[in-house]
Amino acid sequence: MLTITTPYGYRYVVHENGDIQRTDLEHKPSGNWKMLGIVPVRGGAIIPLRQITLEWLDIHPLLYKNGNPRYTVMDLDHGTRREWGNTKYHGIRSITLSQS
Repeated sequence: MLTITTPYGYRYVVHENGDIQRTDLEHKPSGNWKMLGIVPVRGGAIIPLRQITLEWLDIHPLLYKNGNPRYTVMDLDHGTRREWGNTKYHGIRSITLSQS
């Protein structure tokens, strides 16, 4: 499991199967909202969810020096592939990993 925090303060728990769970609402994962991975905000290849490890996080800073996010989330929402927009508010500020 991992937890993603946005600059806006939202937190999302991503389960091992990719299910995304919001923490600001009473929300249980439905299986219809999956995290595919993260993508650089300035373009580039997707980093698949399975590649996001402590080792990867150690060598890839999530923020630019000015505090803006370098990455955003790529998800699959009810069959539609999406990239989270407005990265100053909905990009990735931090990722923490934990055991389920």
